[in-house]
Amino acid sequence: MTLPKLSAALTLLLAANASSAAVETNQDWYVAQQARSFWHRMLSRETIDADTTTTPSSSSVERHLSYSNLNSARKSRSFSKLQNRQPPSPIDVLNSLNQYDKFWIEIKPESSQSSSSGYSSSSSSYSSSSSSSSSSSSTTHRRTGPCVWSECALDNVDDEYTGDNRDGDSQWYQFRTQQFCANAAYSLYGRKKSDPWRFGQCTGRHFINSFFTYGGSDNLLKAVMGANPQVYYGNDGAYSNADCVAANDGYSTLGCSASGEFIIASFGGNTCDGNYYQGGSASFSGYNSNFRNVKCHGMDVSGTERNALYTLLQGSWACDVRTFGDACPDPYQRKGYYEYALQTAQAGGNPIRAYNHLVWKDELRLFSWILLA
Repeated sequence: MTLPKLSAALTLLLAANASSAAVETNQDWYVAQQARSFWHRMLSRETIDADTTTTPSSSSVERHLSYSNLNSARKSRSFSKLQNRQPPSPIDVLNSLNQYDKFWIEIKPESSQSSSSGYSSSSSSYSSSSSSSSSSSSTTHRRTGPCVWSECALDNVDDEYTGDNRDGDSQWYQFRTQQFCANAAYSLYGRKKSDPWRFGQCTGRHFINSFFTYGGSDNLLKAVMGANPQVYYGNDGAYSNADCVAANDGYSTLGCSASGEFIIASFGGNTCDGNYYQGGSASFSGYNSNFRNVKCHGMDVSGTERNALYTLLQGSWACDVRTFGDACPDPYQRKGYYEYALQTAQAGGNPIRAYNHLVWKDELRLFSWILLA
């Protein structure tokens, strides 16, 4: 650094210290901050200039990068690697459908799936914001069914009611909430054409992701059975089990029990709003039996099964284990590991290291079981 530049920087720094010692105004504080910043930039430039005059190489500049910048770069690379571990969304699967030669849909009971995995998912309600036809989910209930009380459709709000039309000029707050209905949770598996391992079906090697249906649980049974399931209120004008109909001095539709079984839920008022849930009856046992019979159901990537799978994935979305807990299937902890790594990144840690730590922990546990067997 030349002498005039050094003198100017030193003068600004002294002025900054003097202004900070006095009672500062907003302008004084800004000038002081700019002076300190200029002083540090000049010192850093002088150090780099000295190195480049002796050894003019890019490595000398890289050695003088701050530790924070290097650490940020490592975290950025780590986060990029983590994206390769992200479970595919329904759109990702649809875009790569031709890469697979076989798919499987699995429905099986889930119980404390994350208790021994090294991460913890929050135990939250898998219903609407207050109470719902499923009551509050709790870790004390063992889930025996795939039913989940969730959004019935994307952006499904009644904007046409009373002429609101999204302009907010008439009762906008009363009809803008999402409508909820009984949907089904399922896990999707797939075998790629390039995969040399042709054995196994619903295995960790072939796991893709877990999803919730939109528009009601009937959509899943349609894809698996190839036919429309029985509609409980079909004689009362309902076209699907997600429809809300007037019944029993109130309104009723398909709902969820705390254990994930499908029930016939009753509501007060003039809508099937979970806030007005009154009770339910297990009088639709045949519907639950259909889901129990799914187990690990194979689907070919051709013909009518391809069309059924395409329709199902178009009407599905990837569930979140932190929000829905055990209601979101995570049979091989892939989703939980990924979300734990995201939390680590948010806290300033290394996400890929956190992800690999959980994977290695499971592998070590498996290896110890083999040794002790």
